[in-house]
Amino acid sequence: MEKKNLLSQIKLGNAENAKRAFAEFMAKFVPFMVERPEVLRVRLHEFVGSLIDAAIVGGGDENKLNGLVAGYFDDIDHAKDPEPIEKWMEKVVREIAEAVARVYKTARSPSSGGRRTTSTGITASP
Repeated sequence: MEKKNLLSQIKLGNAENAKRAFAEFMAKFVPFMVERPEVLRVRLHEFVGSLIDAAIVGGGDENKLNGLVAGYFDDIDHAKDPEPIEKWMEKVVREIAEAVARVYKTARSPSSGGRRTTSTGITASP
């Protein structure tokens, strides 16, 4: 439930609500990090992939978002300690949510008439 809410906020490009949803998600994820460190890297890859997918569905620039993935995956490959991982995950959520928010802000400029076109070509009104 917490992850679903987080992904919804990413799709909407709502960085502030994504931050709150992330805190709720982490309340459930932190115990998992401690209990199952052997699968932590796999779960982090899944987490980043889910966020990127949600951002693309939300209208984020697919090329830019996919460009972030290599750096994120490199970070994951070097992750060892759960404490800095939580801060890193927070940074990733913020960056991805802000990437979608920028698209919404640009698309809602006066020249666009308040409409936005997603990466799938769907045009939406405010």
